[in-house]
Amino acid sequence: MMLEMVALSPHPPIVVPEVGKEESAKVMTTYRALQKLAGEIAEINPELVVAVTPHGPVFSDALTITGLKTLVGDLAGFGAPQVKVEFNSAEKAIQAILEESRNNDLFCVSLDEKAHRKFKLSEQLDHGLVVPLSFLYNQGWRGKLVPLNIAFWSYEELYHFGKVLSRALDKLHLSWVFLVSGDLSHRLQKGAPAGYSPRGAVFDEIVRQSIREGDVQRLLNIDPALVEEAGECGLRPLVMALGALDGYAILAEEFSYEGPFGVGYLVAKLQRGAKMPERELTACLKEGRN
Repeated sequence: MMLEMVALSPHPPIVVPEVGKEESAKVMTTYRALQKLAGEIAEINPELVVAVTPHGPVFSDALTITGLKTLVGDLAGFGAPQVKVEFNSAEKAIQAILEESRNNDLFCVSLDEKAHRKFKLSEQLDHGLVVPLSFLYNQGWRGKLVPLNIAFWSYEELYHFGKVLSRALDKLHLSWVFLVSGDLSHRLQKGAPAGYSPRGAVFDEIVRQSIREGDVQRLLNIDPALVEEAGECGLRPLVMALGALDGYAILAEEFSYEGPFGVGYLVAKLQRGAKMPERELTACLKEGRN
């Protein structure tokens, strides 16, 4: 038993009917795709979901795990306090990830109750997690959750962490799913939240094509200026998840893509195909850093 699926999900609160109300009709394609994705995860019924968000606490030098024993969140900040999720943490899995990270010189730490008080962090899961997890919660899944927060590491380091994470969990013989929360460009049209840039659509197409073709190197080498111009929040979480597929063929299925409000919403799933040593990038990436 090991990694069952990498699930790519956007996180617009408006896609949740209790938040979006009549506006939710404009993202019905995404809503239906998220229902389908959550349904497939619930059918697998993994013991563990590892979920990475770009909107949690971010540190420049450390990648963090939210290590609270009970993990709760809601969409009260978006006018829908009734939309809430609650999961138990997976302490054994967290310790395995921390140990494997240390063994690979990656600075990963767990933020427990004491750390939340010290850094004055919210103990509520952010909307980047609550939105996609609410679909899974509605499907009846009640397994354990490990919430990850991105770090401002290089893409190569984030990719390496994804492989280290996968190795740690596979050693535990867990059935698990990697849920990646992230939106693509926020600048797809005039009036978009971050303004408009014609390069936003270029970025989104590169990401979609790279996923379809399993072209990890293209994403790792993407032009930083293009990323900046796109105004995205999903690339770092995606790179981490691709690391979990290192050394395997990537089987990709795109469920939906749309951008009715000027933000790119991609719903897709990735799975491990055949083991392919020529697709092991971590060794050559490490050599490139030395």
